[in-house]
Amino acid sequence: NNLQAVRKAYDERGRKLAQTLEELEAKAGRVSLLAPSLAAAKARMEASEALLRKHNNTVEKWAVHMRQSLQVGDVCPVCRQPITGTLPAETVIQEMYLQAKEQHEADRRAHDDLERSMNRLTAEINAERSAYQRDKQAYDSDRSVLEAERGVADVCRQCGIAAISDDIRGQLQSLRQSFLQQGEALKTRIAEGEKRAKEIRTL
Repeated sequence: NNLQAVRKAYDERGRKLAQTLEELEAKAGRVSLLAPSLAAAKARMEASEALLRKHNNTVEKWAVHMRQSLQVGDVCPVCRQPITGTLPAETVIQEMYLQAKEQHEADRRAHDDLERSMNRLTAEINAERSAYQRDKQAYDSDRSVLEAERGVADVCRQCGIAAISDDIRGQLQSLRQSFLQQGEALKTRIAEGEKRAKEIRTL
């Protein structure tokens, strides 16, 4: 019974280790899947940031003041191209800036959320992998089953059983039955001997 309990506990540890390794591999796969998404989110964030910087320049005081002095036909002091149409209203330019700012903030939040998820998952994997390696090392060096088997083998040899088998319980039962039968036979022989001794004494 003790050997079976030790084997069961050892096998259960092995099963849990295998399950832990499978979960670690699944998490590592999730990190791999997150990497391209994070790269794409970073690219979107950087692009919207660059666009926001451009729009930010258009709403600064000097830009507003400069636009107020420009007319159709004037040369733009920034791009050095002639102005061929009416410049957009300040409210339109401000709205474009606000839209660019809102888009950049949304892209930055999406990037940061993905980055936090990836960092958290990576930290979990590192911690769980360290625990797994520690438990695996302890499992590999565990000699409880071997020691229990040796103990049972010693008992078996003392009982006349040469080797442990899966049917050790049956072997022990057969051995016990054999001892009981031998005991009964010995009792019978003793009874017969005592009977003969009594008969001899009465002669």
